[in-house]
Amino acid sequence: MTPLLAALKPICTAQMFNDLAHLPPSLELVEIEYARIGVDEVRRRRSNFADVKPDFFKHLAQNQIQALTAMGLNANALARMADGRTPENIDGQQLNASVDHMLSLNFGGSNDFENLSLVPTRFNALKDKLENLQFQGVAIGTLITIMPRGRTQVPLIEGGFTRARLYA
Repeated sequence: MTPLLAALKPICTAQMFNDLAHLPPSLELVEIEYARIGVDEVRRRRSNFADVKPDFFKHLAQNQIQALTAMGLNANALARMADGRTPENIDGQQLNASVDHMLSLNFGGSNDFENLSLVPTRFNALKDKLENLQFQGVAIGTLITIMPRGRTQVPLIEGGFTRARLYA
């Protein structure tokens, strides 16, 4: 058990702790320093994210084809991303993919591509729960979060983005 995981044990549910203990090798627990930004600035950044997200999909489709294919995206999903749209499988079902801010907007993160990654939705949700569990209303502090190893934009995760393989 890593020191960061051990630090989380007293505050996590058994299920959350198990999920954190079994993160894919491409994701890791890291301790970050944050500077909380104001509510209005978070709102502004979230609003701007709607404009950034399509460009990020295009960027990934142009620059991360090998990683996206390794994560199970087919030609239909890649074509949608190249058009700036959310990836779907050939049947039109939205894939289990979420654009994540490596450093969350609430904690001073930006919408710059270097701060964005595409991960299965369940890991984004786990990260959000973990951060919310630790945040104590302090404007500046530290917390433990989940990030892609090497801060890669498409971390390789067994099962990829397809719902069937993730939940089977």
